[in-house]
Amino acid sequence: MIALKDGLVVAAQAALTVGGVAHGLPTPFAVYPVPSGTWMVDAMPPEPGSYAQRLPLPQAWAGLRDAALAKVSGVPDAMFVHPQRFIGGARSCAGAMTMALKAVDIGGGAAV
Repeated sequence: MIALKDGLVVAAQAALTVGGVAHGLPTPFAVYPVPSGTWMVDAMPPEPGSYAQRLPLPQAWAGLRDAALAKVSGVPDAMFVHPQRFIGGARSCAGAMTMALKAVDIGGGAAV
């Protein structure tokens, strides 16, 4: 299952975003679960196969993990944001959705 919620792709499984189904949808991020039980926030590329992002996760979050990321992002269960800002994770769907929505509000560059 794949759906748009608050302008974001929410997928029942990672294969729906990674496999390209979500690429044709007008959204900056996809949110999906992984087998560990946590949730990912994936910055969507402008086109399949591209390493660019429509909107990267905020610069202020880049490379942060756990408590440091939770403090800066304001998302209590945030787990990490990759230094290149193309993916992040949270312990819950609600946390991942909050990260994605905050990233849209921030615009990918400015500090929180």
